[in-house]
Amino acid sequence: MFDSLASMIDSGIRVPAVKGKSVHLVVENGQGKLVAALSAISPFDWLQGTSEIKQPIKDALARSVVTVEALAVAPAARGMQLGQQLLNRAEELLRAEGCRLLIADFERSRPHLAGYYARAGFSLLPEGRAMHVGLPGGVILPRESHTDCRTSWKALATGITVQPGLMVREPSQPPAPVPGGVLVGVLPSNWATVDVQS
Repeated sequence: MFDSLASMIDSGIRVPAVKGKSVHLVVENGQGKLVAALSAISPFDWLQGTSEIKQPIKDALARSVVTVEALAVAPAARGMQLGQQLLNRAEELLRAEGCRLLIADFERSRPHLAGYYARAGFSLLPEGRAMHVGLPGGVILPRESHTDCRTSWKALATGITVQPGLMVREPSQPPAPVPGGVLVGVLPSNWATVDVQS
C-alpha cells in the first residue's frame, strides 16, 4: 500500500475539495523522500448510500465523522513511530475542526493492526460486526465493514458512548437488541430535536 500511496502523492494528484472533512499528511526524510503518509476523509459512500436519513443529517455526519483511508510507512522507516505521529496529528487537526469520530478499517489478513489501533486508543469491533450509530429520534444507522476488513473507532469529542439499543429488522417482528450496542453522541447535541428520517 505504501508504494501506491507514495506514487499518488509524488505525482501531484490531489483529492478534490468535498463537503465534509479531510486530512492528508506526509513525512519526508532528510533527502525529501516520502517515508510515511496518512489520508483520511469523510465516509461519503456510506452516508450517500443511506436513503433512510435526510440530507442535512448526512451533511452533519460528514462533518462529524472521518475515516482513515490510508496509513502507510515505508519499510525502511518502520519502528520510528511515524504512523502513530501521523494519527496523533490527524486527530489534533480533526478535533480542531469539530470532527467527533475517527474510524479506521483494516484488512483481516493483517491481524497485527488490531493491537496497533488498540494501542492508539481505538475501540475494535469483533470481526464481521457492523458499527451502529445512534441518531436523534431513535434512528440507528448501521455501517457495515467491508467483508475483508475489521472496523475500529475512536471518539474525538466528549459524550460519545456505546449504549444498548433496539433495531427493527423486519416490520412484522419485534425489535431486537443491537449486537455490541449503539454509538451515540456522534452528532453534536444541537441535532437532538431534528427529524432525521426521509
